[in-house]
Amino acid sequence: MKQLLLRIRPHMVKMAILQDGDPVEISFSSEDFSQTMGSIYKGRVETVLTGMEAAFVNVGLKRSAFLHFCDVKGCEADFRFQDVSTKPSVPEPPLKVGDEALFQVIKVSGGEKGVRLSQNITIPGKRLVLLTTSEDIGVSRKITDEEERVRLRDMAQSICPKGVGVIMRTAACGCSAETLKKEVDFLYKRWQLIKQRSAMTSAPALLLDDSDLINCAVRDRFDDTYDELIIDDKESYEQLMETVRVWIPQMENKVRLWDKERDLFCAFSVDERASKLLNRKVWLNNGAYLVIDPTEALTVIDVNSGKYVGKRCHEDTIMLVNREAALEIARQLRLRDIGGIVIVDFIDMRSDEQRQEIRDILAEKLKEDRTRTFIGEFTSLGLLEITRKKARHNAASIQERTCPYCHGAGVIKSEIAVMSQAVVEVENLMQHTDADVLVRLHTNVAQTLVEKHSEKPVFRIPEGRKVYVQALGCLHQATVQVSPVGPETDLNVKNLSVLT
Repeated sequence: MKQLLLRIRPHMVKMAILQDGDPVEISFSSEDFSQTMGSIYKGRVETVLTGMEAAFVNVGLKRSAFLHFCDVKGCEADFRFQDVSTKPSVPEPPLKVGDEALFQVIKVSGGEKGVRLSQNITIPGKRLVLLTTSEDIGVSRKITDEEERVRLRDMAQSICPKGVGVIMRTAACGCSAETLKKEVDFLYKRWQLIKQRSAMTSAPALLLDDSDLINCAVRDRFDDTYDELIIDDKESYEQLMETVRVWIPQMENKVRLWDKERDLFCAFSVDERASKLLNRKVWLNNGAYLVIDPTEALTVIDVNSGKYVGKRCHEDTIMLVNREAALEIARQLRLRDIGGIVIVDFIDMRSDEQRQEIRDILAEKLKEDRTRTFIGEFTSLGLLEITRKKARHNAASIQERTCPYCHGAGVIKSEIAVMSQAVVEVENLMQHTDADVLVRLHTNVAQTLVEKHSEKPVFRIPEGRKVYVQALGCLHQATVQVSPVGPETDLNVKNLSVLT
């Protein structure tokens, strides 16, 4: 049984796809992390960097958006040259500072990077995609029947308005010309409205928000492979039904409103399973496990045999672990919505045939993933390279934020390191004042300092002077607070030690 669940809350919308009761995909949309992929803006060029063949555009987001010259409409100029000593004349950049134009987000922001833009704007529908800057006709590669591909291509040429093109999506397979014509006309009308709105709007401005998870669920997900779609908000249900009647009226009877008191996701145990979504370590059924580490540039997945010791030879044990790991990796990529470069370190295999088998298992499982994924070959070091399109902000970016103490490193200073810092700061202060010194530290650090000082003095304290150490559990472990003791200093406090 295949189900699509939508939980609507004022500040966040969650979507879950269940296959026989198990979540295979979970998506989030919130006010702070709108899925800007596909959204159309009117932007103003702020900076042009000819040496980088790029420009930065203000579209009204927190960071300036990146535009490569190859994504500028009608730009065919080649800015690359081999020998700089020849000093060739550099072509004029296709855009100038201050230019205003329409742009579409083709890659979401990540880390310190802003979104990436293109001027080759597309308007996606349920069965086809309208190409606004090209008259090309395309058919999805997932449609493998050659007769159907020819039929759709011929049909597209007859129903396309002048000046635009279309790409037939997988959902177009078997559709009549009348159905596809209605959708083309609907998308073309939307494109004309966007251009009209652009003419009356100053940059920067959002012209088409493609972040609505409810509409995207119907347009891009919900089809005849699903048994039901359940949504838990009446107002959103009515909005969704209007969309269903436009795109897929035959699926209307499979949509229902969740009207029970119990939370929708709790009833299907989605939250319970999703809570494990961000765990660094993922256990496999046989006792082996994966370690998933996201970084700024890529995601690294390490396969470990863990508790699994096998029952036969060592080579069979390795293959059994790697086979199950390949299936789970495909599931985790989709469930966590991991995008960009992924490097997988499987347990070392001896032969090319074994490596190819693992690669084939992974490729077959990833056919269930709607997001475009490319699997490379094993490297000479035995690593498998995968790239997966970044279509939206993943679960981690929405549910987590970088630790303000470790700044994403995942580690903090040890007690000894903080104690050493405190010693330096105290001794520096004592050189510039005749007063005693009070140092406030986290309880663990203060305890370490006092114990070490009792064994062997850690401070060089001038004769007749004192260092007061106060242990505070509320402080962060890396915090050191040093101050001279004055008349207003309260020394009648708990957890205070005196060192001389």
